[in-house]
Amino acid sequence: MRTADVIVIGAGPAGCAAAIVLAEAGHSVLLIDRPTGARRALAESIPPSARRVLAELGVDRAVASAGFLPWRGNTVWWADAPPRTEHFSPDAVGFQVDRNQFDRVLLDAAARAGACIVAGTVRSATPPIVAIDVDGKEEHATAPWILDCSGRAGVLARQGLRELEDSHRTVALAGIWRATAPWPARVEGHTLVASHAGRGRCRWPVMRGT
Repeated sequence: MRTADVIVIGAGPAGCAAAIVLAEAGHSVLLIDRPTGARRALAESIPPSARRVLAELGVDRAVASAGFLPWRGNTVWWADAPPRTEHFSPDAVGFQVDRNQFDRVLLDAAARAGACIVAGTVRSATPPIVAIDVDGKEEHATAPWILDCSGRAGVLARQGLRELEDSHRTVALAGIWRATAPWPARVEGHTLVASHAGRGRCRWPVMRGT
């Protein structure tokens, strides 16, 4: 039985941030990370406003030196509206990141702060005990505090704490392609945000960074 002051489920940005803050405050932290093969390598945009948070966590220099592409604004082609360009202020630059690499930077920072990292899959969580599958073997951990930072997976929330409402549904489509002509977002560091007609009157948003 592993013991800690706090168990953090999920080692994404939220989980790593919580682990860093708690570990630096002197608490023992068990951070449960998904096995490497379970990661989904998608690109995401980190807005300039996140730089303050990164600085507070002490990872701003590590993120800046990781080689991520800059994000300076958006080029927008939306429906029938005229194309427009949205620039961030000159001193505000975000990042277009590969999530695997970005999460690794934060995970390394959590380890340096003193958090204990466990690569495994949470099988059940009945506070104060969490059952974890680690390389096919079930291990258990206990803590007076458990933080669910698993995002939409909702490891704790899906155990009767989350109610599904009959409302709108969204569909996210992600793909990688190569252009045969110059990239239409002519401003370096811009994300192209566009929509085009699908079946019937449906319009699908497409977002891609340069």
